[in-house]
Amino acid sequence: MAALKEFLQMKVQFNEECQNQHIMYYKRHTVRQECQDIPSNRTLFIINVPPYCTKNILRQIFSLFGEIDDIYQLRQPANTIPQYAKEDSSSCFRRQLHTGFRVAYIVFKTPISLMKALKESCDDTVVLANLEEPPLVGYKKWCQEYAAERPAPQLLQSEIDQFMEDFQKREKLDESQNSNEPDDDGWVTVKRKNKYPIFSNEDQEQQQSKKKKKKKTDLINFYRFEVRESKREHIAQLRKKFEEDKKKIALMKETRRFKPY
Repeated sequence: MAALKEFLQMKVQFNEECQNQHIMYYKRHTVRQECQDIPSNRTLFIINVPPYCTKNILRQIFSLFGEIDDIYQLRQPANTIPQYAKEDSSSCFRRQLHTGFRVAYIVFKTPISLMKALKESCDDTVVLANLEEPPLVGYKKWCQEYAAERPAPQLLQSEIDQFMEDFQKREKLDESQNSNEPDDDGWVTVKRKNKYPIFSNEDQEQQQSKKKKKKKTDLINFYRFEVRESKREHIAQLRKKFEEDKKKIALMKETRRFKPY
């Protein structure tokens, strides 16, 4: 509890009939290494954010202190904002955030709004049902989640086409940059662009011989019973060789005996 002395409190209640309240703790965001997404002079750090407090709900609550630039919700505090937590441009593929209690970073557009949020006390309980856009519950929430998980085929196809087009442009740009970069001596390596790799005659012969060997060895010991039988034959051969070696050693010992008479 000693660590919570630095935080200010805000009580949140789902509706007027609800007897339970959640307390969100917030303070100015401070880190050793500055991050561009969450600058310390404009960012409010909030912990113990309930699951039903979405970005839209937080924007409605804290927009009273000033205009908000962006809101990030994470599972735990971080020095930098990961890519998945940023505003997703895709309307079809959306990453599911952590469903439990979270932390939030509210980035105001001006430092004055942050100072206003830190100075003004929130003694009154914020009832979320009284907001202009209250959190969805029950049937409406299920319908919204169902519609979001099943986008229209035309919208999905257009988004896939746009993604592939951007991906191909990035690939071409990377290839052009890598091919035109000179080395330490100032030389630019020109490479032949071919779909299939080119081999010399010797390499081609080696590749063909490898393919033939693979074809021959692919069907050996294909079934389990074949593997068992091959193991048994191998063990029998080893035993036979062992017995033959014993006879040879015994014969050699007899021939080496000293017989003076």
